Amino acid sequence: MTTTTRPGAGPGAGCGTSSPGGEVVDGAPGQGGVRPCAPGTRCCTFAVVRRWECFSVTGVVTGVNGSSASEASRAPLFVKICGLRTAEDVDAAVEAGADAIGFVFAPGGPRTVDPALARPLAERVPGHVLTVGVFRGQPVAEVRALARAAGVRAVQLHGDEGPAHYAELRPDGWTLIRATSCHGEPPALGELGEDLLLLDAPAPGSGEPWDWSAGSFTPPAGRWILAGGLHPGNVADAVRTTRPWGVDVSSGVEARRGVKDPRLIREFLRAARSVE
Repeated sequence: MTTTTRPGAGPGAGCGTSSPGGEVVDGAPGQGGVRPCAPGTRCCTFAVVRRWECFSVTGVVTGVNGSSASEASRAPLFVKICGLRTAEDVDAAVEAGADAIGFVFAPGGPRTVDPALARPLAERVPGHVLTVGVFRGQPVAEVRALARAAGVRAVQLHGDEGPAHYAELRPDGWTLIRATSCHGEPPALGELGEDLLLLDAPAPGSGEPWDWSAGSFTPPAGRWILAGGLHPGNVADAVRTTRPWGVDVSSGVEARRGVKDPRLIREFLRAARSVE
């Protein structure tokens, strides 16, 4: 059997290729051996969501913990808190139950950090929470250097990056997140080589919502994340309406632009996961 390592799988996470009988022998470190998965798929622990997922060889989710795809859609909602700059913010997000924490390396914004600031923050994040570096229109060499220096386990690309960007970053082992605005028909997960797809407002980080409630919006399949104008007051309705795999928030949990509010972070997590 050939085994693989899941990009971005941190401490307590791992992958294996299923045998013809649908079993994975290698499993996650410290979690025993065999995990069920359909033949011809890969089973991975996403430490960030604390569950097993089965992936086809093309990266499409086929189930969670050996479940069917329909059962997978009912798995716990993935929640990412983005734009953190202080230890207090990081601790508040982790304690509230966030699955991922984002550090913005795109230049020129109120939430931009450099690796010297981000690395000690990333180091205080437990292994079951994914650390994400957020970039926008930056060269691959710059993305790679900043992500390595900061010690993050995932890279999120906003902008016009094409398949070549994802292909160049793939060997580095990061979970790759494609962030894009939704205009008309949403893109398909994985078409550029990403692991996760994030649908954002036209002006990312502005707090401006987009019309995800429009009858013309058809949610994409698989591991997609809803972002753009979410806050504690509307996230439950957004989840109920679009049924995303995850949600992402930044300005919606801020006391003022660029300054996070721990109370709002807790309220957002509570509201987001209140939907059955």
